[in-house]
Amino acid sequence: MSDSAPLTATAGNWSGLFSRRPFTFGENWERFASSLSQRAIERAEESLIGLLGADAIRGRSFLDVGCGSGLFSASAARLGASRVVALDADAQCVSVARSVAERLGVADQVETAQGSILDAAAPARLGSFDVVYAWGSLHHTGAMWRAIKTTASLVQPQGTLVLAIYRKSVTSPFWWLVKRTYNAFPRLLRYPMLGGYLAVKAPYCVARGWPLRDRERGMNLLTDAADWLGGFPYEYASAGEVTRFVEKEGFKTLRVIPTQGAVGCNQFVFQRIATDGEPKKGANPR
Repeated sequence: MSDSAPLTATAGNWSGLFSRRPFTFGENWERFASSLSQRAIERAEESLIGLLGADAIRGRSFLDVGCGSGLFSASAARLGASRVVALDADAQCVSVARSVAERLGVADQVETAQGSILDAAAPARLGSFDVVYAWGSLHHTGAMWRAIKTTASLVQPQGTLVLAIYRKSVTSPFWWLVKRTYNAFPRLLRYPMLGGYLAVKAPYCVARGWPLRDRERGMNLLTDAADWLGGFPYEYASAGEVTRFVEKEGFKTLRVIPTQGAVGCNQFVFQRIATDGEPKKGANPR
């Protein structure tokens, strides 16, 4: 899905087409949320249950770091989380997350907050949580390892940390250049880049039997394509680099789910190890 308005020949929007304003996640997620289907909602909930199990969410506090559309914040609330906070640095994402929570009937259960996980005051401001979920967001902060460290610090003793981080591959430097170029181009020139990517990606998905809409986690190909090309800063790491780093922060690795593609996200589930004198799971000092 393009990060800009549909191309039209009206005089009023020519300046916008030549604008070099970088890709914004909020615009992309707003378009995704505007056509959110019931099946997408179900797939998002299935994804959370598949990663964590329903019992790991029900009655637990849940922080969604880089919430994007807010679909997973709302899904956690629908699955019985006791407290849900949807955090994003993009004000438009926060607004979209609020509207998705309203649409799914959980607005009273989902708190929204605008702010960067790189903010040194974030831990004191947010408190700690049973489940901290940062799926595909921390590698776009421009300081991924610091973002992971801060995110991990928000997990309660014996709590759960979920990460999805772009896999390091031989093509990663190439994609870094593509993403940087996409963001440097005026909007008008992003259309052929997006179209060219979709012309290759869509047949590949069809050949593999992958749906174009209501995909894994409820996503769709157009949203994913724009997010992939426009998502910059862009960092990446091997699965081993991520697990070693997080384990040094006092966690044990529960699951690593490798990406099916060469440049997708590896998924990780960690549990924070409680040390002597720390409160056990279920306490929330906020």
